[in-house]
Amino acid sequence: MVILFLANQLQLKDDATHISTMFQLSDTMNFSNILAESDSTVNKHAVLFDIDLDPSVKYYARAQALLTTGWTKHANLDVVEVKLSGLTGYMTSVLPSKISTPILFTDSPQNGHALTNFTIEAKGFNRVGTSKHNKTIYFITDSIGRLMWYRITEMELNTIKVSDILLEEDAIYKVHAIFGSSSNDHSQVASMTIVTGGNKNLHLLSDSTYSRNQDVTLTFMKVDGVTEINYELLEYSDNRYNIVKTGKFNGIVGSIDKSNFDKNLYLLKARSNLDTSDKNFILQITD
Repeated sequence: MVILFLANQLQLKDDATHISTMFQLSDTMNFSNILAESDSTVNKHAVLFDIDLDPSVKYYARAQALLTTGWTKHANLDVVEVKLSGLTGYMTSVLPSKISTPILFTDSPQNGHALTNFTIEAKGFNRVGTSKHNKTIYFITDSIGRLMWYRITEMELNTIKVSDILLEEDAIYKVHAIFGSSSNDHSQVASMTIVTGGNKNLHLLSDSTYSRNQDVTLTFMKVDGVTEINYELLEYSDNRYNIVKTGKFNGIVGSIDKSNFDKNLYLLKARSNLDTSDKNFILQITD
């Protein structure tokens, strides 16, 4: 994996809004061969590419910002290679500081982990020297190391909410974090394994698509011992899931009032009295 950092290379105008940033990685100086690129409105100051570098090849990186006044000129960037055993390739600092590896947590059980709307905590920043903690890199990979989600942030240094991805049920993932400092040093990669939840007792029999003008009635398969179902309803809006309503169905049939459905896509997290983890269902609302 490769990280491209954008510090103060771009001349951003005070009277313009920074809309997005285009990052590009190439093995040619004139960028005639683009290996990876990202035009992001979320990660506007850094990008993480899921690509392995060849140590015998010279790589080049650049960025260009889109402002309300138009595109800026390109700025050249340093290429930082990430390996799950640590970081390589970052430039040597004038005042080097050895950075401690993050102590990593989430607010959900490692077994039976939430699929979305969970918090990652990265604690324990320490260093040798006078540098300050100025960025944290969070990312999630699947069981074979593919990049699923990431954030590189200068604001949420010790905790971040993950609400713009929906992980698969009963699957293995790894959560990672890296500390960065003002001396351009980075910590080793901290990693923790999670196994997402999913129960075997809830099976939705009713359709997953509903009209906006009617209440949503949900019918689950009858399973011996299921007497109640607790649920959370989350709406998908602005690239994240937000809780709209929580409640309980008595039995295997329940209804949610149509007034809760003003968006097009929802996630229903449900758990019966027999379950220790949630089952997740996608609900679509049509006009």
